[in-house]
Amino acid sequence: MLNESTRSFMLGNSLAAVSAVALNEATLATDGNDSKIHIFKRNGAPNGFIETARAYRRLRCLESNGGLTALSCRCERRLYFIGSEYRELGYTELELGCESELSDASVASIEGVQYIVGATRSNAFLFDMNGKRLELICKADRNEAITDFIRPKPELFALASEKNGVKTVSVYENGVYSSAIVPREISLRMLIYKDDIIYGLFGFGYIYNRIIPIYSESRLILPNGNYSEY
Repeated sequence: MLNESTRSFMLGNSLAAVSAVALNEATLATDGNDSKIHIFKRNGAPNGFIETARAYRRLRCLESNGGLTALSCRCERRLYFIGSEYRELGYTELELGCESELSDASVASIEGVQYIVGATRSNAFLFDMNGKRLELICKADRNEAITDFIRPKPELFALASEKNGVKTVSVYENGVYSSAIVPREISLRMLIYKDDIIYGLFGFGYIYNRIIPIYSESRLILPNGNYSEY
């Protein structure tokens, strides 16, 4: 049975969605291959696409002005800013030191000030809006790689990581740690935060995309891999 908080869509080019933004009345998605943002109605019906300056692999909502941020599909340290009409406005290059590539990045507000939260495969950092690295947020374990990272609030951050072929979601809230293993039958492609809930963008059978709530009210519950239940 379809949960009201679950969104379902499929790209018209039969590629997997690698990122998505859940707006109130629409869903935006990218496939990391085409220079397009695919647009869907709330019920998953296709509603066209927008040509973009490059292919994006991490599309996120910028709460402050209705715009978006994105990472490109090249090995870069840049976080791109996209205006309300989906036009690329510029970018910030982050100071990563000897680490060469971002695995995830987004903008977060802390006490009314905007910062960039960025993660490489081994560390997550807080940056100012000019890309200067300010502090370490967390560090991956040995042989672990961070694939997704969000910090929507100072007291809350979540990450997805891979270690020895196993993908895990971990959430830290007010000093409390929760963790769960992603079933092998599905693919977790992105963590999404909206309205005090953490969602996952999951792939079922490669081309079928679901945005499913996984964390709220201090409870972390991942889908079981059964496509028909979502």
